[in-house]
Amino acid sequence: MSYESHLPPPPRDVPLPLAAVTAVGSKIAWLVLAFSSIFFWLFCARADLSFLTFRPPYQETRGTVIESKSANASENNQRIYAVGYSYHVQGAALDGTSYVLGSAPEIGEQLTIEYLADAPGTSRIAGMRRDLWGPWTLLLALFPGGCLLAVILSVRTGLRRCRLLRDGLLTTAKLIEEQPTSMKINKRTVFRMIYEFDAYDGRRLTATARTHQPERLQPEEPLLYDALDPSRSVLLSSFPVRPEVDEGGSLRRQPAALFVLVLPGFAIALNLFLLAMRLRLK
Repeated sequence: MSYESHLPPPPRDVPLPLAAVTAVGSKIAWLVLAFSSIFFWLFCARADLSFLTFRPPYQETRGTVIESKSANASENNQRIYAVGYSYHVQGAALDGTSYVLGSAPEIGEQLTIEYLADAPGTSRIAGMRRDLWGPWTLLLALFPGGCLLAVILSVRTGLRRCRLLRDGLLTTAKLIEEQPTSMKINKRTVFRMIYEFDAYDGRRLTATARTHQPERLQPEEPLLYDALDPSRSVLLSSFPVRPEVDEGGSLRRQPAALFVLVLPGFAIALNLFLLAMRLRLK
């Protein structure tokens, strides 16, 4: 039987598993976000932002080097060293870590410590960094930032699809044009498939789907559109998991579809773990 005769009328009860896998959006966007997040936390999150967070006027005192070791990193072919130090402000014993390129002072050496008058625990060795990398590493945030934006837009699209699945009107759209694009997936050209449909108010509108497997789309495809704004529409074949109905005419729960949540769950868990490790290092 057709989707038109099967799909219940709006508003539909959308099972949580189906709503979840629809809302998460593109799996590729989540995968790239997880990969790029590693670079963000390894580099961008360790950038020295002293020019923003540690600004004059400073107070100065003398401090003692208590640890001097390699930070297992290098910049411009120079090794980066982590230098631990202790100092006293108004009788309170404080400590901190600064970073330096090339060579490190010896343990026990006396150095000038700069600190903020209203936050004596915020300090650095004069002439050294307060974190591992220079501020230039913030440029690397452009890549994970772009990936995060792609995920946000993808989730936004997924939420719109959820709303259409719950409240959208169902009709049949007819294929009127196939347009090859410059994109390729698995060495196959991505096509822009343009479908035409008639809204309930008599307007004839179009909907677009992109796919590198155009043979999987039929000349006629079921489509959901917004009754208030029929230009908002989506082919059912564009859903991450195509909606199905059970014997009672309700949307099927499809619990196996929750496997689609593995990548988003992994990306979120990875970022939380890396955040916890970063806070632990502070």
